[in-house]
Amino acid sequence: MDPLTPQQPLSPVAPTPSSTTVQTNNLPQHKNTGLIVAILIIVLILVIGALYLFASKIDEQQVPADSTMANETTETTTITETTTIKSVTSTNDDITSLEADLEASTQGLDDQNF
Repeated sequence: MDPLTPQQPLSPVAPTPSSTTVQTNNLPQHKNTGLIVAILIIVLILVIGALYLFASKIDEQQVPADSTMANETTETTTITETTTIKSVTSTNDDITSLEADLEASTQGLDDQNF
């Protein structure tokens, strides 16, 4: 035989249509449901991961706003610490004395600090 000529099989056999249908019928029918379940699990994992990343980005955006609020709170705390607060002048427990003490203790507070 010449090396340039392709070798032909000794007995060419073409598969019959009946033999191929028999082979496909022998496959388990549960393979399709397993594939669907696997795809659903993968999609569920991706959705949970996306929600986790989204929630972490929201938390990162709130942190700088909170630190700004902390700086403002520190400034107002130092301002209120420098002012003198009247001590409770009465030890009576009747309503008028308690109301007077309450009014005296809220002196210097406005709507923002209250």
